[in-house]
Amino acid sequence: GALQNSWGEGLFDDSHNINVDREGFLWIGDRINHVIYKYTRDGQRLMTLGTPGVSGDDSSTTSFNRAAHVTTAPNGDIFVADGYVNHRIVHFSSDGTFINIIGGLAGTGTGQLDGVHGVQVDSRGRLVVLDGHLENPRIQIFSQDGEWLDEWENLGLVRGSGLAVDANDTVYIGDSDGEQVIAVRDGVVVDRIAGIEARPHNITLDRETGDLYLADTGMLGGRVKKIAKK
Repeated sequence: GALQNSWGEGLFDDSHNINVDREGFLWIGDRINHVIYKYTRDGQRLMTLGTPGVSGDDSSTTSFNRAAHVTTAPNGDIFVADGYVNHRIVHFSSDGTFINIIGGLAGTGTGQLDGVHGVQVDSRGRLVVLDGHLENPRIQIFSQDGEWLDEWENLGLVRGSGLAVDANDTVYIGDSDGEQVIAVRDGVVVDRIAGIEARPHNITLDRETGDLYLADTGMLGGRVKKIAKK
């Protein structure tokens, strides 16, 4: 919990999400400016995805609209959850070249998306998508080419926000309004961590220890809360 370093003052208008990839680079979303940045750990900017200050619709290949999350695959490909206003995952190569749009159709039907707030890549290379941030949250599974594969519904979530996947493909979902974290494997809820006195907006997982870290928006000014695996 001891602060080791800090940087970035004045760089972001709305730093909404952060992800650390397998090589240790930081991916940071500036939601108001509609961009995703790639940084080194010491604050050197390496890449910008999206067009700063310019919003795009579901067909745009160059602009997001308040993108919510980003993750990277083992080969370096990049997947942006563009779901606060749009209804899609946008796929880029490791150098930022646009590849394809997954989803892009608003709705609650199979393969449609409505409020995408998280995306992760599981051990089988599938995209695990947290869909329905605002109403009846669910998980939808897609291939990286955009093929719909599966859907997990009725998970007992109030407002799904955070998403993490462990090495065994157990999916952890942070429920900000439900003040809980649930663990799901192959569509079945296997654990429910309640009574955490936190609103977990984004979450991440230490794969070596199994510990979870929550970005808690319930505390004035925000805080990070740790849940240790027993």
